[in-house]
Amino acid sequence: MLDAVAARVGTSRVLLTYNGRGFDIPVLRARCVINRRPADAICPAIHCDLLGPVRRLFRERLGACTLRQAEVSLLGLVREDDVPGAEAPARFRAWLDGGPPSVLEGVIRHNQLDLCSTVVLGARLAAHAGGRLVEPVHPADRYRLAVHLEAVGMADAAAAHLTTAFRDAASPWSRPAGHRLARRLRRDTPGSQTAVLRELWRRHPEDLTAARGLAIALERRREIEAALAVCAEAEAVLASWAGWRRRLAVVAARDSGGSEAEWIRRRERLSRRARRGREAALPLAGSG
Repeated sequence: MLDAVAARVGTSRVLLTYNGRGFDIPVLRARCVINRRPADAICPAIHCDLLGPVRRLFRERLGACTLRQAEVSLLGLVREDDVPGAEAPARFRAWLDGGPPSVLEGVIRHNQLDLCSTVVLGARLAAHAGGRLVEPVHPADRYRLAVHLEAVGMADAAAAHLTTAFRDAASPWSRPAGHRLARRLRRDTPGSQTAVLRELWRRHPEDLTAARGLAIALERRREIEAALAVCAEAEAVLASWAGWRRRLAVVAARDSGGSEAEWIRRRERLSRRARRGREAALPLAGSG
């Protein structure tokens, strides 16, 4: 049996599985070692395991990312009179002990349905990544898809999904989508980045990470007075926090938007820049 599986896998260009990377292939390789076959006898040229993409794209929608749950939620398929996979070992042993072939019929049908579902699920994931999202669209779907597209280098498609996710202000994924979108817009369209950060901070007044990004973006655009106003508001937010929360902001300054001392340093630096700018403009005003 192992030789037959190895030959079939070895002559196939792609192996498509669901959790095969974590279970089936390691088990088969272990069986090869036990039966004095090379450990890499079962080594697909390309192994496409769908469990990873399903978790990355749909973990909020599915919860438990089993093949059964993916069938129901992503494909709309509900099995009837299906033999649970957990029964397969006991049924196989019963057949070995002299049970009739009918004992295995449900197991064979279950495995056939697994194969069919895996193929259809692979096609559905490809369509989802191409923009034909699973309906109805879950609030997390666009954000998770954008993160995936960023990882594979499809920046434009990722930005489009992040923009849509950010516009849905009621969604809990709007905020992380806004932060990721702002980072993506930083080089290409800094004006759009500023608008995203400003809206993000308007929605979440205590999001000092957005405030810090906005202050930096405004300073880069030489809008010093506007950046100073952001600093003043951020310091007011910090001042309203309890002492323990301000101390925590010092420990996690990078993720929390900066400590109070950091905002004071930024305000002082911006104040010096604003003062130098006003002093440089005085002779021009006098000559007029």
